[in-house]
Amino acid sequence: MMKRMTAIILSLLILSGLLAACGDADDTAPTDAGTVSDVTEINPGDFYSFDDDETEAPTLEDVTERASEAPELDADLGYVMDRICDEFDFGEFRTVTDPERYYSISARDISQFYALKPIESGDYCEIVLSEAISADAASRVEARLNRHLDSLYNSAASYDKDALGLIEACEVVRNGRYVYLVISPDYDAICALIDSEIN
Repeated sequence: MMKRMTAIILSLLILSGLLAACGDADDTAPTDAGTVSDVTEINPGDFYSFDDDETEAPTLEDVTERASEAPELDADLGYVMDRICDEFDFGEFRTVTDPERYYSISARDISQFYALKPIESGDYCEIVLSEAISADAASRVEARLNRHLDSLYNSAASYDKDALGLIEACEVVRNGRYVYLVISPDYDAICALIDSEIN
């Protein structure tokens, strides 16, 4: 009997709570949704950053004109790498697409990057072509490639003294925003090819 009374009292409490929540209270919500004239006007300036001399959002023609004023690439480094591969024999190489993983070069610093690394760990031939986005970025890329070259030199000094001469004869080259590293017995010829394409 006591259990039934407790169940009835609890049921009544829940029912009264539900009825109280659904009751007629002072509603503060408006009954009228408003008219079109009540809507705030949207200003394009809220969504578009204007230049100082602009007074309205750009047209398609403005955007096209600005895009045509952007500097074009002087050299397609992918094409340069293809020419190097066609004209010189490198044996078994893999293409590197992640500059951060292999060279600690930030992807934000470069606009173009192509590299060939040997598959065999004892092979020190390597080519890295990059175009930095600015002079400061080119300095950072150059420093990272010099660090990589030093690492290869130290590795060869410890494990492969025959490769020291090859690595010593090579250096990181910077030509404006272009920075490249060539480690190859054909160093001079490959550098001449690269320079002919980026100048």
